[in-house]
Amino acid sequence: MQAVFIQEGSSIDYTPGSAVSAGDVVINGALVGIAKRDIPANTAGSLATEGVFDIAKANEALSFGDDVFWDADGDPVGGTVGSGAATATAAGSTFLGRVVKAALAGDKTVRVLVVRNRVPADQIALVAVEDLAAAGDVAARPVFAHPGGAELVSAGILTQGAPAGVDDANTVVIALKDDAGNTIVTKTFDTANQPPSSDFGDLGALSATHKALVGDEHVTLDVTQGGTTSDMPAFVLVIRYRPAA
Repeated sequence: MQAVFIQEGSSIDYTPGSAVSAGDVVINGALVGIAKRDIPANTAGSLATEGVFDIAKANEALSFGDDVFWDADGDPVGGTVGSGAATATAAGSTFLGRVVKAALAGDKTVRVLVVRNRVPADQIALVAVEDLAAAGDVAARPVFAHPGGAELVSAGILTQGAPAGVDDANTVVIALKDDAGNTIVTKTFDTANQPPSSDFGDLGALSATHKALVGDEHVTLDVTQGGTTSDMPAFVLVIRYRPAA
């Protein structure tokens, strides 16, 4: 036996470390729950994980069917600054559900169908890079951005031919960086580590610190061909990413 049924999941058991009031939105990791009743500290209670709720919102208009997110530090209309608010902005927020009654910017609440958390599927971005001349470089070329923010999962190159002249004195360095110039991933090709020839090659482990991007943040590409003979063929940059939930 690999699993035992416990409950339907429209509500879940929850024991808070500090008191929770009825109507509080509770975030634990990527899980959103709403308290339907007061729950004293260190006392077993429950959170609703689906249903229709009127939820405090930020000063923005929301249309029927919009995805809506919970910003734990958001500023609710007519409420306490920084106490949390529903918003259409995904970056830095947690997916809450979908709007079932449109709200104007000045409305204090929006009616939301709370649904169990959406897990965004990984997606692929393909960026063509031209055949560079021997020892030719690319510097800080924007190659990726996502309006809602994203986390990069992996990056690699699919070469369109054979490299030439790559050795320890004529290296090729491929790097992806964020808007602040922080390195997300870098790979050095040399005598022992040749670029792939008409094949795919992974660029290696991504920086745990810099692989997460906020909305509209750019990823830039550097290709540095050292020496005089290093000559990369045209290639496709393959970026696997996960949109912000």
